[in-house]
Amino acid sequence: MIRARTLAWLSVALTLAGCGGGGSSTPTNPNPPTGVSSPPPSSTGTATRTVIDTRQWSLRGGAGVFYNQDKLPPGTIDVIMDWQNGDHPMALYLTNNTCPGTTDLLAGRCQVLAQPETNSKPLRLSYQLTAKSTNVSVWVVDTSRQGDAGTLEVGLTTDQPYTPPTPVPSDGNIGDYRNSLPDGPVASVFIKVRSIDTGNQNYRDPFQDSDGNWILYNGEFVVFDATQKNGNGQECKWINNPKWTVYDPGYVFVIKGSSQPFLLRADVTKDEGTITIQCDIDGIDSNIINVKVVKKS
Repeated sequence: MIRARTLAWLSVALTLAGCGGGGSSTPTNPNPPTGVSSPPPSSTGTATRTVIDTRQWSLRGGAGVFYNQDKLPPGTIDVIMDWQNGDHPMALYLTNNTCPGTTDLLAGRCQVLAQPETNSKPLRLSYQLTAKSTNVSVWVVDTSRQGDAGTLEVGLTTDQPYTPPTPVPSDGNIGDYRNSLPDGPVASVFIKVRSIDTGNQNYRDPFQDSDGNWILYNGEFVVFDATQKNGNGQECKWINNPKWTVYDPGYVFVIKGSSQPFLLRADVTKDEGTITIQCDIDGIDSNIINVKVVKKS
């Protein structure tokens, strides 16, 4: 185990390669949806709808959570989101998968692909996909001051063959995986919270506070994920493995080893603290993730 250094940037160079991609009335977004794209290519098959993701979520007031939907074929993605208290305003968004967080989303700094046409409960949206492989994120945002919980269903209607993406290999056999990707060079790097384990493989949804900090609690195990893309926005070949930089002046994290350098894994060992995380791949810096550890109320 490696403990983050006080008042210093800790570069974590991990070995063995893998590759990453991971919370009514809807608020006005300064960056409105781009609208429905052109119809997908025709096919001789029959289009069918398949439920590709279902979630149960719980959010504090002002918090948001996202769910990535990766490598989708041409077709129509639709989302249905419901919640317990109809008096609480909620929001639903479909964005590209490089939106850093809820604060950026509500400030109009993310590419919004679709929002519900009405504010009626449950909220619904749909969007046509035209590319051979599309990565998007579904966002649920509690825009009220009260906590709430609900459900989410994501469907895909397509006449193209579709199977869930194959997990990145963790056994060191990543040469074939790298070679299967489009060419680089790396033009952008995006990091996100991949998962939070509260203990014994009980996972909860990541969420942010009103200042954009990702909230963690003592005793949790968190994994961060990095994705590199070329100038065409495609996940691409890379040369050097990621270099993670963690600023942890309060010794809150204990960084754990990983068989995949695209994953940063850490135990949370204190009740309070702040951490800043960034990643570099082939000389390209990622976005910055701010983490805040707080006591459970």
